[in-house]
Amino acid sequence: MKLLQCLSLAFVCLLAEARAQRQIEVRAVLNDPVNGSAEFQVQTAPKVFNKLPLVAEGLGATIKVTLAQNELTLHGPFGSDPNIPPPVIASATVPATAQRCIVVIAPEAKGGKLPYRAIALDDSPQAFPFGESRIVNLTPVTLAMQAGTIKRPLPAGQIASLPEIKDVNEFNVAQTNFYAKAGEDWQPFTERQLQYVKTMRRVFITYASPGAMAPSVRTIADHEPLPPPRPAQ
Repeated sequence: MKLLQCLSLAFVCLLAEARAQRQIEVRAVLNDPVNGSAEFQVQTAPKVFNKLPLVAEGLGATIKVTLAQNELTLHGPFGSDPNIPPPVIASATVPATAQRCIVVIAPEAKGGKLPYRAIALDDSPQAFPFGESRIVNLTPVTLAMQAGTIKRPLPAGQIASLPEIKDVNEFNVAQTNFYAKAGEDWQPFTERQLQYVKTMRRVFITYASPGAMAPSVRTIADHEPLPPPRPAQ
């Protein structure tokens, strides 16, 4: 009887663990002003790790990643023993309902538990429609932005949403400014004119480079996929 109880408990534990794991599609971008060629590995199956696709500009190719308890872990290279999983060097909590994510990776501040940090945002068309933008503030201070007539605070370490910009000129262009606080005043540190269209969405990344006097802004553009060609009649 005790043996059956133990086997039953083990089965329940394995079933719970399997249910806690799931796969999602991930595209990632590395924002590291010092080491832009850093490499990461992700778990793609039990005990299987593959290199995370990254490119110099824009989002890397899609890869299916295994999550545990909605946690995405990024790993460094294997050590001398290939049977020992590679070390975790960053992690991100993924929204529970997300099936696709964009992951922004950046160096962690000094004193952090891991060398890198990762921020995941839902990449589904319902959560992030084309025509909208998202802003990931990697700085330790609150910033602000304005696109057309829409203003948004940018809390430190968080994701802010920017809806479709409709206050544009005849070329679909709107003034887009980012602000940092200097004393009691907000001063622009980036001023641009950007085109906003319904077939493109952007991820703005605000960050601080070592030794820089002001934050910087990196813009990742993501275009809506073209529909497949119709078969010839």
